[in-house]
Amino acid sequence: MSTDCPPWIDPGNAFRIHIKCGRYKANLEYGQLEMQDSEHDLWIDTRTGYSLDTFVEDMAALIIWGSSQQVEVWGVDTDSGSEWKVRGNDQFRQMIEARLDEKGMTLAVDVIDKAWDCTRNSLDVGPHGVDGLIVDRDTLVIETDNRQDGDANKLVDESALYQALGFEANDEEAAAKAQEEYAIPCMPPYLEEEFREVAIPVDDIENTEALVDWDRDNPDMTVGVVYPSMRDFRLAVRQEVRS
Repeated sequence: MSTDCPPWIDPGNAFRIHIKCGRYKANLEYGQLEMQDSEHDLWIDTRTGYSLDTFVEDMAALIIWGSSQQVEVWGVDTDSGSEWKVRGNDQFRQMIEARLDEKGMTLAVDVIDKAWDCTRNSLDVGPHGVDGLIVDRDTLVIETDNRQDGDANKLVDESALYQALGFEANDEEAAAKAQEEYAIPCMPPYLEEEFREVAIPVDDIENTEALVDWDRDNPDMTVGVVYPSMRDFRLAVRQEVRS
């Protein structure tokens, strides 16, 4: 690591960022690659308006990570050893401005999965959660799976996560709205009475229609006898002829 300012930067505007990158596994297309702890120096010109986004782009030239991963940046107080997550360009610039007299600062970089940060037990959904929703990570419960041999796998309570992200409230709101839109209106009493007055009574049972029963083996061929259908009458005639 070089502590000398590069020649293309004016020493009066030079600022050194010392980077500590922890051990991680890069999830590459052809498999995982174990990466060891590393440290890097990055020199910037304070007049260029250096930002967190630019820093992440420059980190891509120093370390590698997979498309399913992302870089998480932490500010480091070298005196106390405390760390805080850098969440945006404004905060990043403020950190540089606060250390202009020191001409440098130290950052820690973690390479994590885009969905989860397993080392810090936090859900990475951005500083404002999902769609601007602020997530209270203290309500998320870490569960252990005792069915596994060796180290237990850590899982997040799906119900608590679903509620913390606001999806449960969205479902309730959508259900209430749908009920309002598609509710069946009640018929006013006066309209119900009008429908009853103009209704045409329908009875499936016709008393004037005779129920006809006949003996297929010995049909009655007396004049005036009624058969259920022409087909039954023809059968009766054929039976009578045979007999």
